[in-house]
Amino acid sequence: MWKKIKDLFVAKTDSLEANAIIMNDAKIVTTDDAQTDVEESGPNLSGLIRQHLAPVLRADGFTGSGRSFRKNHTDWLFVLTLETSRAGNAFALHVGIQPKFAPDTLGKPVDPKKLKVQLCEFRRRISSTAKDQWWDFEATEESMITALQASASVYVEHMRPLVHAICAEPSIFAEISVEKFNVQAMGFEGFASDEGRLALATARYLVLKKQHEKARAFAEHGLRHVGISVGLQRDFEELLNCFEQAKLDDINDAS
Repeated sequence: MWKKIKDLFVAKTDSLEANAIIMNDAKIVTTDDAQTDVEESGPNLSGLIRQHLAPVLRADGFTGSGRSFRKNHTDWLFVLTLETSRAGNAFALHVGIQPKFAPDTLGKPVDPKKLKVQLCEFRRRISSTAKDQWWDFEATEESMITALQASASVYVEHMRPLVHAICAEPSIFAEISVEKFNVQAMGFEGFASDEGRLALATARYLVLKKQHEKARAFAEHGLRHVGISVGLQRDFEELLNCFEQAKLDDINDAS
């Protein structure tokens, strides 16, 4: 029965929700692709990333080069890309967090080597506030270094604690109680998600760790905060139905 519950994790996300996510991130895809093909003049930003940002990320287990990095944890995948503006005079650090035990936003199994930020369950541009943050720079090495060092500092102060909390043993997803659970308490303020989706990820994680009663409590909590998302409501109801069926199976086995 618990295998059946895990099988729910690879069910497709509601197509309307998935399409909305991709449409919202369309500008990001276009920007990334456009900037990849631009030949830089003057100081090489990618080379300076290697010196002034990459070491900070590698200290947390990220691998990669150029403007794209990822951390492949046992249960989680972190994807971080440096996203430049169309004008080429500013950049942001766009991070995605994807549970490997759940499908991406298109309902597909996670490919740790290919998954892009915009297909991760949780996404945001790293910032010292709840809003996106961009770092301006001029076409000089000094200006680029200043911007990269500033972005690295914001990562260390505002993103590193969340990365560590998620990857810790026990993870924050196992430590948090239903009573204290909310987006802010989990450190996900500013991410493109809501309490319902975060509760679903938590319930799925707890099933993975065989904490079934606590997983049920989070599924019930999430269903109360599902809003108008039909696909999310279906995910919670299927999960709760499996819990009920498992309970009946246990009773029948004992009788």
